Amino acid sequence: CTHVYFGQYCSMVAAQYVPAVVNSLFLNMSPVCVCWFGVLAGVERLTTVRYSAHLKVAGALVAIAGACTYTLASTGGFTAEDKSGYDYLTGVLWLTMSLLGGSVFHVSEKVCLNHGYPVLTVVTWGATFGLALLTCLISPTVDRGTFDLYWDQWLLVVYAALVPSTVSSLAGAWAKKQSSPLLVVTFFPFGTVVTAGIAWMVLGEVPSEAVFVAAPVIVLGLYLLVLG
Repeated sequence: CTHVYFGQYCSMVAAQYVPAVVNSLFLNMSPVCVCWFGVLAGVERLTTVRYSAHLKVAGALVAIAGACTYTLASTGGFTAEDKSGYDYLTGVLWLTMSLLGGSVFHVSEKVCLNHGYPVLTVVTWGATFGLALLTCLISPTVDRGTFDLYWDQWLLVVYAALVPSTVSSLAGAWAKKQSSPLLVVTFFPFGTVVTAGIAWMVLGEVPSEAVFVAAPVIVLGLYLLVLG
């Protein structure tokens, strides 16, 4: 579970360089990485003689093409910084590390569950070691001012600890035990729509043309992947 906490750390760093919706857009690439890591770990089947395997490969390539399309459209050819003040190239690099870390986590959790460990045990032990790693990563940047928050900010911290972390982890692990990590992460694309809407209403971040161009390509790739 240290992989997912490392992934979250990379995602938080990336949030300094790209709009909020970009994090969610790259999260949609998770099924592609989970599919390939799952094949290597033996929890997903992919053979060249099966039609479903061809669909999975095609879906992976299309989704990757969508992510590349977004990167090129956002950076104008990988320029270091655009006029909006965002550093897309740096953000994409951090998001790539986040994507790989999270994908390894999803597959590893399924491997543990396949060995008969209870869902609560897997999530608890994973969170313990993951939190220890995250603490080591962020400790050098923590000072007294870090905890100087307003009451509404503390509410957001508590919400983040209970809902996206605790409840989501337990629900995700249970779903993986009943199905596969690939099926679970294929629901991530819905996050892009929700994130784009909230970022637009709360942060005033209007989705760019790159999002509208790349999102359908990624969703098409994910559809082929799941169909396979």
